[in-house]
Amino acid sequence: METTCIMCPIGCSLKIIEREGKIVVAGNSCKRGEIYGIAEYTCPMRSFTSLVFTRTNRVISVKTNDLIPKNKIKDLMECLKTVRAEDNLDQGDVVINNILDLNVNLVKTGSLN
Repeated sequence: METTCIMCPIGCSLKIIEREGKIVVAGNSCKRGEIYGIAEYTCPMRSFTSLVFTRTNRVISVKTNDLIPKNKIKDLMECLKTVRAEDNLDQGDVVINNILDLNVNLVKTGSLN
């Protein structure tokens, strides 16, 4: 697997392979690159941002307050199709607690209208 490390501005080109049951990362300039490469190979994690409607059809921006497994993003997008957030939420307030049982909350980041 090949990817670019995002842990610092250098952006090292990483090559990640599994050899004899061990994950080997090459191309990193520092230990953070190795840690990132192993995580990206075993369980890539992402932050998630989106828009949801409120009960009165206003649009608010939301994000996860922590990283989620990359393979759960489609499930989260499907879940948000039916969400109608409360209208009186402030920035940082929880829209959905423990979304998809991932121990991650979806929080309001702003209003668009």
